[in-house]
Amino acid sequence: MKKSIFILSLFCINFLQAQDPNWTFNESDYQYSMTLICQLNIDGQDLSNAEDKVAAFVNGQVRGVSSPSYVASADAYYTYMTIFSNNQQETISFRIYDSATATVRNIGLTIEFLVNQHIGTLFQSLSIASPRLSNQAEIVYFSFVGAAPNNIEIDGNNYTLYISNLVSKEFLVPEFTLSDGADMFINQQPQISRQEQIDFTNPVVFQVRSEDRSTLNTYTLNVEYGIGPSEFDGEAFLDDQIYISEYLSPNGDDINDAWKIININYHPESKLWVYSRTGQLVYNATTYNNDWRGTYKGETLPEGNYYYQIDLDGNQTIDHQGWIYLSQ
Repeated sequence: MKKSIFILSLFCINFLQAQDPNWTFNESDYQYSMTLICQLNIDGQDLSNAEDKVAAFVNGQVRGVSSPSYVASADAYYTYMTIFSNNQQETISFRIYDSATATVRNIGLTIEFLVNQHIGTLFQSLSIASPRLSNQAEIVYFSFVGAAPNNIEIDGNNYTLYISNLVSKEFLVPEFTLSDGADMFINQQPQISRQEQIDFTNPVVFQVRSEDRSTLNTYTLNVEYGIGPSEFDGEAFLDDQIYISEYLSPNGDDINDAWKIININYHPESKLWVYSRTGQLVYNATTYNNDWRGTYKGETLPEGNYYYQIDLDGNQTIDHQGWIYLSQ
């Protein structure tokens, strides 16, 4: 008998949880209001069903209810919400009803009621999510497809990337990694890694928006020709992947005078070989120090293409190979 009562109790609890909550209140009971533009997210998925709901509460009392609707200009679902109160600075909490699973979630987010305040825009809406989304908006890695920088300087959110002068600044294709869930924009237009060419003749301003849209960081990226500061050792990059310069110009102007392999310092057992187009070995090194200036037996080699091979671990396996151009 006790077992039957227990099963029946569980059934009743689940049944109550499965009902569309009757979140109602009387707006005329309140003098003041504030408004929100928000997006609803459950377990990493944005809610878009008209039967989904979000409710605002003050001390357990409903003060606002709304559902998502489609906004064509943003190609996304947003929830426009008005919250009511008779007092300033009341603490507002939220609950979401997910119609797909017929469950109600308590949201770990509170805001303060302020009369006539508006929170959120289509570009930076308030995230009401369970679990919370990330608020990090950082560039973790930045490079160009087929034109890895010789060097990168970072001064706060200002980046200067140095590339070979054999590459045109006008047709660079960025490849990048951002904080988890973050998005990148130029003038609020989405940017996809490894997809579109961008003209870097002048500095380009990027915006990085966090997954929860609460953080918006601005980065200015400037591209210059050359190798950059001679003291650079690759540590400005956030990983140990190597980046191989494809250009060498040992003319004494301190730009590409030595062949640079960024982050080669992370591979102390590395070995490399450089060959002429006829297959003659013209340079080899163990534990390369970014100091080869295109010489063979003390003489500068003729201008042209040279073929390199790199064994990063000293295990007799070629990990990287390709061509560098030696210019006088």
